[in-house]
Amino acid sequence: MSDRKSNKQFYRVWFEFLKLGLTRSKFTKKEKDFYRDWGDVLSYKNFDEWWNSKGHLFGDIKVEKGYSFNEDSINLKVPLTQPITTSLSQVRDIIENEIDERYGRQLTPKEKTNNLKLPHKKYPISGQPKYQTLEDTLVIYRDVYVKKDHSKVGQELLDDCRKYFKGRKVNKRVPDFLREQDDNLNTLKNLRRSIQRGNKIIKNVKSGVFPD
Repeated sequence: MSDRKSNKQFYRVWFEFLKLGLTRSKFTKKEKDFYRDWGDVLSYKNFDEWWNSKGHLFGDIKVEKGYSFNEDSINLKVPLTQPITTSLSQVRDIIENEIDERYGRQLTPKEKTNNLKLPHKKYPISGQPKYQTLEDTLVIYRDVYVKKDHSKVGQELLDDCRKYFKGRKVNKRVPDFLREQDDNLNTLKNLRRSIQRGNKIIKNVKSGVFPD
């Protein structure tokens, strides 16, 4: 993943797209079984409430003091009687060797410096998605396309999107392609792609894949 966002934020978007999928399509028994451990996501007030209950399913998502039995993390003993720089160097060596072992080969220096991380075993974030693109897609699809009951992509949807983003009280950011431009046809084309991306993500989420 290329964006410097915590895994938790990617799972938040996954959670929201799962809710969209459950309200807009019918899941097969196999599809429901994949999300059995997630519980009834529609019954939770918001993502934070759900995460407080189910966040443990996704392993350790930050470095912290303690001991974990999660297979997606390793436990280290760090002496406090040696220089911090020495400990950090030793910790880096241990982590790189552990990742080499789990990949089954020795990774190149370039691979190791390219924000390398191992995917979650059961619920991996597929590919290298850009967080802001996912967030924009979610907001446009959920808060405008669905809530405004649009059935097609056109000028009316474009106007509603611009009005929605400009009217937000907290986050005033407007996606780049929605900003006022001379080329309205190109803007509509990008908006159509965003809706198509949302449909594709929902389809993938039904199959247990996110986002690809």
